[in-house]
This record gives sequence, C-alpha cells and structure tokens, in this order.
Amino acid sequence: MEYLEPGKTVIFRDEEEEWLAGKIISASGLGADLQCEIEDERYGERRHATMADLDPNPEPDVALTGPPDLTLLDNLTEGSLLCGVRVRHHKGEVYTEAGGALISTNPYKDVSAKLYTEELMEGYSRETASAPSGLDPSPFRVAERAFRNIEDNVGSQSICVFGESGAGKTEAAKLCLRHLSFRSADSSGSPEESIENKVIATNPVLEAFGNAKTGRNDNSSRFGRFVQVLFRRERTKSGRVGSKVIGASITSYLLEKSRVTRQLYGERNYHIFYQFLRGASANELQDCQLTAGGGGGAAGSDSYLGPPGAPYVGFGQAAQQQAGGMPPGAHHGHPGASAHVPPPHGGPAGHHGGHGAHGAHGGMGVAMPGQ
Repeated sequence: MEYLEPGKTVIFRDEEEEWLAGKIISASGLGADLQCEIEDERYGERRHATMADLDPNPEPDVALTGPPDLTLLDNLTEGSLLCGVRVRHHKGEVYTEAGGALISTNPYKDVSAKLYTEELMEGYSRETASAPSGLDPSPFRVAERAFRNIEDNVGSQSICVFGESGAGKTEAAKLCLRHLSFRSADSSGSPEESIENKVIATNPVLEAFGNAKTGRNDNSSRFGRFVQVLFRRERTKSGRVGSKVIGASITSYLLEKSRVTRQLYGERNYHIFYQFLRGASANELQDCQLTAGGGGGAAGSDSYLGPPGAPYVGFGQAAQQQAGGMPPGAHHGHPGASAHVPPPHGGPAGHHGGHGAHGAHGGMGVAMPGQ
C-alpha cells in the first residue's frame, strides 16, 4: 500500500477511533509520508488520513459485503473485522462467525421469533461439515459443535461466553443450554423439566446476591459463573443410543466484594440489600441497625446501600420501573460473544473457573466471566 489511486476503496480510522470505509479522493506522498483525502461511505464526509490511519488490508471489498464468516477474508485485520460486523449489523444480521468463535451485536429489538425457534434448532442439528445447512451463524451452532464432540467421544467440552457489562452473556448461555436440552436423547419431557429451565430457575437467587445496578446496566452480574452440564449415554425410545442430559451444576466465583461497602456515584449495592429493606420486619431492621427509608439507625440505609443523593428504589422489576430505575425489559440482555473451546488433549472442562465432568459420559462447561 505504497500509493493509493483516487477511487480506490480503503478502510481507515477516523479521529474518534472508529473504523470506516471510504473512497480515495486524492493522495500524495509515499509510505509514511502518505497524505490522502477520503470520502467516507457512512456519513458522506471528507476526511484527512495518513498512512498510520489506513487499515493494511489491500482488498477490503469482501469485508464490506458483510460475509457470515470472517475467515473468508484473505486479510483479516482489525479494521476489516469491525467493518464486516458493522455491515452485517446494518443488514439486521445479529451474529457473525470468526472460525470457531461467534461475534454478536445488540439488535435493540426482539428477534426471538426469527432467530431462536425450534425449527432452527432442528436445522442446526442436521448440518454437517460435508452438508452445511446454509443457515446463518447462531449460538445454536456453537452448542451443536460441542454436542457433536460429546456424541463422538472426543471428551468434555467448554463454551466460553464473554462480553462487557450488559452485552448479554447470561442470555447467550441460556441459548446454548436450550439447544443442549433440545438435543438431549430424551427431550420429550415437559418444558418445566428441561435442564435449561432448571438452570434459569436458579437465576433469581444468584442475581439477588450477585447482581447490581451499574452506570451501564441496571441488572449487571458482578460475578463469574460456570455452568456444568453432564451427559450419559442412553438408548432412546426409538432404539438409538444417544447422549442424555442428566444434570447440571452452577459454580459462582470472583464476586465483586468491594461493592458491599462502596459504590460509584449513581450505582447501587447488590439487589439483596434492597430486597431485605423492602421485606424485612421492623424488628429485623432494628436488629441490623437499619431503617427502611434511610436517615435513622446506627447506619442508615441511605449511607450503606448507595451513594449520597441516590434515589431509593425498591427491588423488583415493577417497583424499579415505577421509580424510574429500570425501563421495561432492561433486565433482558442480548447475546454478547461466545466461542466453542475444546479443552486441550480431550481434557476435562473447567478451565474458566469450574471443574471437569467425572463419572459421566461427558461434560459441557459454560463459563461466563464477570464484567
């Protein structure tokens, strides 16, 4: 990329550190002395760029089509990756693959009827490397790859779900668990008995003690979570031998303990404290030297449960919505990012804070590092 001719498409970084695509209007100089004027394709503005601002991908056109798998790019660079994901987001495509990893963006709308149906799970369960289904990238495909390795006796598997606060790590893990439950050798039970729903049923307790309001998310998990799913080989009613989910365990770790005694302005303590203030009797509050509205006791609730001036909000979605602390649906995230990570040499799952599966046919680890 010593010299760029006018009209050539390039990916460049603007003054706000955002990667954009545009066409060269004029260019002068060579190498480090290159100076060019670019009209970006997103805002239609003319911008000045130097050699240091240009993405080194010499052929960015494929990235700008928004391919479903970024490994299709001849040159996978930071700029081409981010531009490719943005193009798919503008098309309404939530997920993009990058080899064994899955990148997701927040659609800011309900896409469950389009992306998370039982028909789609059935489609992903039928696809193979030699007979791809043609379906778009999905957390169901991530879970399916791991499940296939369990079926093929490759060994215990791990799925790592990560992202910043509010990215939707919990939601992504639910989708993976949903597909594993669907693929279980005996998935004919009632929905209430599925492993997905049993794991989800533990959320109120875990979130009460481990979730809090932050500046970016009203229901942010302030701890890591490792969900272990165990399988056993069983013969189904149809006579086929397959893997059946027989149980699950949840391990929490890395709780942000400092939040108990100190929070940033505008943030809150863990939900359990607000639950306690709302539901405790007068005698219980007196025993704990707390008062329900603050302003009394040896340690008033306002001074303990939040920064000075923070409005008191009772726990519970209805109460928080009424007080303006949580908009409807704010506790529902969208998938962040997930990757299927087979453990080295077929070893046990648990490299992200959990333990491997022992005494069972296979194990599946779903780790969600806290943010």
